[in-house]
Amino acid sequence: MKVLIFGLGNHGGGAGAADYFSKKGFEVMVTDLNSKDSLEKSLAQLSTLPITYHLNYHDPEDIKWADLIIKNPAVSPDNNLLVNHKNIQSDLSYTLPLFDIPIIAVTGTKGKSTAVSSLASALEFFGMKTYVMGNIGISPFQVLMQISGLKKKDRKNAIIILELSSWQLRDLKRYSPECSKYFSMALLTSLFQDHLDTYHSYKDYVSDKMIIFSFLKKDGIKVIPENSKHELEIRKIALEKHSIFTNNIISDESGNLYDTGNIQNDLIPAAAVCIQRGYSFRDVEIICKKYYGLPHRRELIRVINGITYINDSAATVPESILYCIDNYKGKIHLISGGTDKKLETGTFLSAYKRVSSLHLLGGTLTERLIPSLSNSRIEFTGPYMTMENALRAARECAEKDLGNGTASYVILSPGAASFDLFLNEFERGNIFKELVLKL
Repeated sequence: MKVLIFGLGNHGGGAGAADYFSKKGFEVMVTDLNSKDSLEKSLAQLSTLPITYHLNYHDPEDIKWADLIIKNPAVSPDNNLLVNHKNIQSDLSYTLPLFDIPIIAVTGTKGKSTAVSSLASALEFFGMKTYVMGNIGISPFQVLMQISGLKKKDRKNAIIILELSSWQLRDLKRYSPECSKYFSMALLTSLFQDHLDTYHSYKDYVSDKMIIFSFLKKDGIKVIPENSKHELEIRKIALEKHSIFTNNIISDESGNLYDTGNIQNDLIPAAAVCIQRGYSFRDVEIICKKYYGLPHRRELIRVINGITYINDSAATVPESILYCIDNYKGKIHLISGGTDKKLETGTFLSAYKRVSSLHLLGGTLTERLIPSLSNSRIEFTGPYMTMENALRAARECAEKDLGNGTASYVILSPGAASFDLFLNEFERGNIFKELVLKL
């Protein structure tokens, strides 16, 4: 069989698919509009395999050549090169029917990766063997190979935790057989405006998020935030077998209420899943206190001369900025801004009014924000075309705030995409960390 990977990317999905099919002995070709240099990470993973690469362009002849196309979620399913091919799959539509262990699916605007990571940590504590995959950067093809050798007795305690973006859900619906049911539980972490640079409306974006529930098994359980319940109701998604959470309580399927006062807010979705699976709330509280978090999500880098440096580069919507700064009491010197996702400016302004100083990274969003900042009399420096210059400005302001007994923070929380200046949000955060560690 001839397999074409349409879109390699650097997040693991394309490389995982190419690796899987090549090791299965199939003839594999990879095509991507990006250059060899920008795909260096993925190409390094595949360097020893007999794979053909067509980079910097897509050749229509490659489409005709392929018996099977695995499409990257970032590629529109309506791409004119793909419309007439009869065998197109996403990595998930191909692999999910092949898994024979339970799957907990996770989606949402904010908090997906933290929910997946903290849930995996908790379930491991309770004796489960967890496999994390999906949008968190681990290919389902990679996990499929890992579990292929599991013995029957080991499968009883194995579980997959799958992070899903709206694009992955869109592709899963498009390429899966009708009435497919894969998930034992489905967790929705939150809903905010996002990706309006690629969606026609917020309604369309939410509709793709809601697809997660259509793949829930008949006896599967929904775990949802209270303020998103209406989104299910207006789409006539049944609410039997569900658990609801807020920042204050978890309500399980039986109506029992649990006070989440001792649980960090971003860990509450994972805690709700654990409660719904029947684990002790006391144990869940203990586990949450031991969880240290993920890189680029309110990540403590260093405290230098009384100034605390926080990397929150994974914050790509303005609500994430508000959530971040709410966790710190003191003078906040914020590095923010970047590439436009066509989101409303109101939440940005609400966040920026609450910081001691604002330092903007260059980008299309920043350009759109500047008139609103001026009209609202919000002072700022920048825009800066390098992280080094933005950090220097924030640090200078933070040093001026020292000595008055108030904590001082320098926080990178962009609330925006990164593509004007950086490869992705992870490169943006890593550059920030490297600069801080050199101070």
